[in-house]
Amino acid sequence: MTTYKSLKSLCESLSMSFYEIPELSDQELNIIPEEASIHGLPTGFPHTEEAKVLIREARARQVFSEETRKRMSESQKGRKHAAETIVKMIEAGKRRIQKPCSEETRKKMSEVRKGKPKSEQMRERLSAATKGKPKPESVKEKLRQYTGEKSSGFGSSWYNDGVKNIKIAKGQEVPDGLIRGRINNWRKV
Repeated sequence: MTTYKSLKSLCESLSMSFYEIPELSDQELNIIPEEASIHGLPTGFPHTEEAKVLIREARARQVFSEETRKRMSESQKGRKHAAETIVKMIEAGKRRIQKPCSEETRKKMSEVRKGKPKSEQMRERLSAATKGKPKPESVKEKLRQYTGEKSSGFGSSWYNDGVKNIKIAKGQEVPDGLIRGRINNWRKV
């Protein structure tokens, strides 16, 4: 087995540096991998597709302790990607095709989100994101279907008794003690 020292002495006898040695694999050089990695020489060999699948599956089953996960997290904090890496990541994201969710999955996601109050900051961001943007033609068409006489509130008016609001349809008699208009009793979350 060729060791680092014997390879070094061979290079010195030929008046060559390590980097002038022709490209040979570790198997051809028969170098001990541990020694090679210590001295900065290329190590390892390309894995077969079968081996890559096995490695991927083994890593998927790995479970790390909370302490290990914290250490891993701390080691990555403050690390920045290079500009070209960010560009590559953006391009890869554009090529990724997301499969449409099944109806069942969409219902589950909807149920999870229902009833969750949105923070003031979140509402401001949603508002800012939609302000000034023209509505798509499909949305405008849906809104047109429910205007005028087709609207559920067409011809009706709001009345209140000082405590609660009551909607009265056109043509119905307004009970005594009601004032036209609506009380704004919405509470901000």
